[in-house]
Amino acid sequence: MKTQTLGVAAALALAAAANADVLIVDITIGTPSGVDLELCQDLPIVGGCDSDASSISGTATFRVDTTAGTAQMIDFSVSTDESLDYTYTGLLSQVDASAPVVDLFYAGVADSAPAALGAGGAFTFPLVPVGIAGTAAVTGTILGAGSVDESIDFGDFGPFEADLTGTLTESAGVWTLSGSFSFDDSTVGDVMGITVTTTATGTLVLEGTGTGTPESCAGDCDGNGTLNVDDIDCFVTGFLGGDLGVADCDANGTLNVDDIDCYVTAFIAGCP
Repeated sequence: MKTQTLGVAAALALAAAANADVLIVDITIGTPSGVDLELCQDLPIVGGCDSDASSISGTATFRVDTTAGTAQMIDFSVSTDESLDYTYTGLLSQVDASAPVVDLFYAGVADSAPAALGAGGAFTFPLVPVGIAGTAAVTGTILGAGSVDESIDFGDFGPFEADLTGTLTESAGVWTLSGSFSFDDSTVGDVMGITVTTTATGTLVLEGTGTGTPESCAGDCDGNGTLNVDDIDCFVTGFLGGDLGVADCDANGTLNVDDIDCYVTAFIAGCP
């Protein structure tokens, strides 16, 4: 068994150079991040557009392959820090809309496709699905129609797709994100029995800093985030020493050739 195991180790050593350093980078979104949102609606008399802006806070997470020079978006979630307020006026009429909190988030069912990190960490994630949630209370009076007491559900707008462009860079272990989305979407609703089209356009700016931690994977036996010959030595030592915690790759409580096959497969597959 020892000869077979060392033979496996030699084969794995040939594959080590092909595996990349992969980090999970968690960014805290804060100042000067923000959202600038314009709402246009075609209500009679008071139809028109108004805009408001708010700072935002939240988080964003990326998977960064430092060897390949690529990044994937895993998640982001931000919320407005202030209410977004809108006013529409017309002849003896006024309608106000107020949204205490608006949430924007990554609406993908899987991580984004890898995007190249160019000069200065420049990236473009094309057609990122962005969800939006929150409710705006709509109140006021329209001449000839009476009082308005309705609401706008921002969830009716999404998810929409928009390119996220910006930079993601690292210095002294600190990662810095600077990116933005532009969006334009519309929804049709009912206000006082009147069919109304509401259009939302604007910009979402994501700025923040954070740290990267190695992504764990089955082949990373020593847990340092890098696949190399040290992981092979780690597995071989654990296997020959009967250490189930290290070498029981298939987790069946027994060390045998199946664990060798399991580890070979995991190592060659590399870290995500």
